[in-house]
Amino acid sequence: MTLVEFFDSDSIENVCAGLSLNPERIIFLGYSSEPMEKAVGRYRDIFAERKMHPEFICRKVGRNNLNSIVSMLTGIVEKCSEENDGCVIDLTGGEDLYLVAAGMAAEKMSGKDLRLHRCNIRTNSAAFFPRDEEHPEKTFSVGVSVSENVKIYGGVIVSSGGPGPGEKWDMSPRFRREIRKIWDVCRADAGEWNAAAGFFAFAFSRFSESDALSFTADREVLAREASAAGLSFSSGERIAEKLSGCGIVTGYKNADGEFFLEFSGRQVKKVCTVSGLALEMIIYRAALEAEENGKPYYDDVLNGVKLDWDGVVHDGSENEVDVVMMRGMTPVFVSCKNGYISSDELYMIDSVSYKFGGKYAKKILVATSLSDNTMIRKRAEEMGIRLVEGAGKKNGSVDLCDLDFHGMKELVKSFF
Repeated sequence: MTLVEFFDSDSIENVCAGLSLNPERIIFLGYSSEPMEKAVGRYRDIFAERKMHPEFICRKVGRNNLNSIVSMLTGIVEKCSEENDGCVIDLTGGEDLYLVAAGMAAEKMSGKDLRLHRCNIRTNSAAFFPRDEEHPEKTFSVGVSVSENVKIYGGVIVSSGGPGPGEKWDMSPRFRREIRKIWDVCRADAGEWNAAAGFFAFAFSRFSESDALSFTADREVLAREASAAGLSFSSGERIAEKLSGCGIVTGYKNADGEFFLEFSGRQVKKVCTVSGLALEMIIYRAALEAEENGKPYYDDVLNGVKLDWDGVVHDGSENEVDVVMMRGMTPVFVSCKNGYISSDELYMIDSVSYKFGGKYAKKILVATSLSDNTMIRKRAEEMGIRLVEGAGKKNGSVDLCDLDFHGMKELVKSFF
């Protein structure tokens, strides 16, 4: 099969049919050669990673010359016919005149082995025209990973979440339970949790080795130095007691002039010493475990995703998105905020989502502490960002922090 694609700036439209149909040849038609050639270099790598090796061809044709477009299309169909090669013209993406030309070429080439094809990326389905038993409407059997989606749009993932640089989370049953326990402590008072996390991070940096799970300090010295750093010793005390009660803190002493605290593991320590990570990790876990008809609802989920825009890593120039999910070929970008939110966060999630998902991206801001911040609510609505503070139920609205884990999974499914 030869697949003809009308090159589009929304990159997923250029590859959705090819990844689904696995043609022998893909011919891109567009009005400028340079962006096509540059994009094809990325696409070739993505196809090759899936052990698909179509021949890629780029052809330049005027965007305003209908006759030239029709002539080029009919020429491609004629050549395919001579070689007993089926031809498919994909109608996903492309400017209006190209699509008009496709219809004209299809009529002109009636009787040839030519089909029109269109993907619906939002519903993850596709259809051939005209349809018959051999070419019915079908559902995609392919989706793309977060990494593939970023590559398709010309970027690269610099790193993603984990307990340390270059490490991935070990999402064992035990750690999944620990995430829930930490979130239960956090959601009772998000403000105090943030204060305690800052205190824990300071105490470990001041009174322990970098990889240690515990620290010991003179209680008076710790309280004085924490206060001087603008941190809350009392919040640290209260949260440490709660974490000790649920097994997250496995060693705790706050008496006789001594303050000792020990976490149950490196991953737990990381979640408890970064203020926003408790919310991020419960959303991450919920997205991983959300299901539909017994199958994962999302095809791929990553958290703490650092993105470089042009595919070349530049120190300090990347954006970080808290959680990214893929369902089919649609990306969902989630920003999790457990405290103060600036308008810059809205612009970041909006620009990153557009860069790596175009018009198909879903944009979500999950916030626990917006209170009366009407400016953020208004700007989010204007920018098409869904703001999640709670979940609607028949008897009214339930705050995000009141949801049980089943409710959290249902909430995360609604992001798509």
